[in-house]
Amino acid sequence: MKKRGLSIILVSVIILSSSGLASEPDENTGDNPPRVFFVPSGDFYESIDPQNLFSEAGFVQNIAAGENKVDRADFDRFLKEMGVKDGVTNPMFDPTFVGPVDRKFGARLIYDYIVEIQSAGIMEIIAPDVGVVTLEGNIGTDLEFAQNYFRGQLSGDSPIDVELGSGIVNAYFEGGYSGYDYTTTPDELRGIISSDLYRDYREAVERRNLKGWYEFLPEEQKREVQLVDTLDSFMRMYVEESSGAYSELGERYGGGRISNAVFSKGNELQRDELLRRIKAAGMQFDPGKDRVAFVYGYQTGPMGGIARTVEEDGEAVSNIKIYPSSFFGRGLASHELLHTRFYFLEKFCDSYTYPNWAHEDTISIKMTGKGCYNTFDSLGCCAGNPRWKMENGFFDREAYLRNLEVVGLDENCLPRGALQDSQCAETAERYHLCFGNPCEVGDPHPPYCRDVMSLVAGTDIIEDCFDGELEYEILPETANPLNSTFDSPSQR
Repeated sequence: MKKRGLSIILVSVIILSSSGLASEPDENTGDNPPRVFFVPSGDFYESIDPQNLFSEAGFVQNIAAGENKVDRADFDRFLKEMGVKDGVTNPMFDPTFVGPVDRKFGARLIYDYIVEIQSAGIMEIIAPDVGVVTLEGNIGTDLEFAQNYFRGQLSGDSPIDVELGSGIVNAYFEGGYSGYDYTTTPDELRGIISSDLYRDYREAVERRNLKGWYEFLPEEQKREVQLVDTLDSFMRMYVEESSGAYSELGERYGGGRISNAVFSKGNELQRDELLRRIKAAGMQFDPGKDRVAFVYGYQTGPMGGIARTVEEDGEAVSNIKIYPSSFFGRGLASHELLHTRFYFLEKFCDSYTYPNWAHEDTISIKMTGKGCYNTFDSLGCCAGNPRWKMENGFFDREAYLRNLEVVGLDENCLPRGALQDSQCAETAERYHLCFGNPCEVGDPHPPYCRDVMSLVAGTDIIEDCFDGELEYEILPETANPLNSTFDSPSQR
């Protein structure tokens, strides 16, 4: 198998604390390669419990046991290189030890290890010249920034954002949740907020007499009060709700438009703070090529990571988030970065399900005129490939199995014969996703290799179905000439 092996891996590391002091000047100018700025977020050092690192479920509750296992031998190697003489046997990583341990120091070591793993993956999978900057000081999450933004407006310490506010109000009323067909504009909302009516409204809220005060208002003023009260209510909901309810609020009201608007504002504020710290440290950040990788201290859903691109001052800025359920999946950061047109300036799309790929392809065409750069399952080993959907809508299993014999793979692109092992079959059943086309014809082993845009598998599936050895690469446009791809808007 052709490898992207590196005899020497050079990682450009600059330590940036919350005080904004860098250890060396920035030189990312001109045609220098892009960089990835790793930064802890979500109260990483407080949220991560090092003593749970080697427990059955890892850091994350409600994640399948074993999915987030850590390579003990490799982590032991890392700790000893970092000066922890007793390595993984140190009490800070022992769940049975009941004495005092330095949890923050242990969490910092875990963060550094995550950066090492993901950085090595980026250089092996994407390119060896990608620069890596490690930031130390924790930066709040996008939700936390949005919550603080709303707190300032609710307390009167900062003016109400009428652009964001009118968008929230309109999304709510247009969704038909109230029975009223109301809309507003930033200018109208600004006028209401600066009026005596709004002052009286705030006093009624403080006195907890809003209902009684509202009943005696003229009808034309009741509409205005409903507009500002709707905005006030949503700001309070986002301030008071936990992160787990963040997306739930958006889905419950406004069909996702409200949560998207709030998320975008939080993302913008988070990005502003990050750029402020980078600038104060004498460094530069090029939004056209550089990316930020936020390493979260807690899980916000079932995903292992997510990529976001937000329009700010007419320029698209991108970041990725890495969650505890997949901290130790070596290809995770690379997978998410490729969603953001990183390095190659091309859009790579998820290939673990066809609906995901097709959805991203459609959006990319709509926004840029170009679809996904990577094709979907050219080998036809994914059970969800539309090639195996008959005219009556049923799955053509016979044709699918014949194709698997030709390409030499098992279902959902697992190695040939893997599902004959009962443990592999049981583990794979939990995923219901495609594990991606192999990097070379014949699927040579060891180690196995798969498309990085497929599912970045957990340690359990790697151990049970890939003999404990699985690597990732970016596949060429046509991974295998044995089968032609089906027609789609952007596939060639």
